[in-house]
Amino acid sequence: GGQALDSGSMAMELEWQVDAHDFVYAVALTDDMQYVAFGGTAKVAVVVSASSGMKIFEVQSSGVLWAVNLLVTPKGAKLAIGGEIPIIKVIDIATESDELQLPAPDTTNDIAFTEASLCFGDGPATKMYG
Repeated sequence: GGQALDSGSMAMELEWQVDAHDFVYAVALTDDMQYVAFGGTAKVAVVVSASSGMKIFEVQSSGVLWAVNLLVTPKGAKLAIGGEIPIIKVIDIATESDELQLPAPDTTNDIAFTEASLCFGDGPATKMYG
């Protein structure tokens, strides 16, 4: 436990904190509460345990990360990253290997994905791949 927040019908307590040593611009949490991912100006995406905050792995990037998202599938959990880099990557968390790389010449601001599709915003456009 830690710092408590109580607002209306929801009450929460700080469970853990991970210091990123730089600015965090994006955070994602899996629906099953297994993983948290974050990224930002440190040019790295970090995946941690949602229950403990312990680092599972990290992915280096060539630029600042503005977007991270997580997806749990029957084939395992996936991490999607994008930002000031020319690609969007989807990475298998268990194997820590790239599953997909899409061209993204403009800065990626947000990513949403399912097993069959990936949608992202990059400035004045939203793009859908399926």
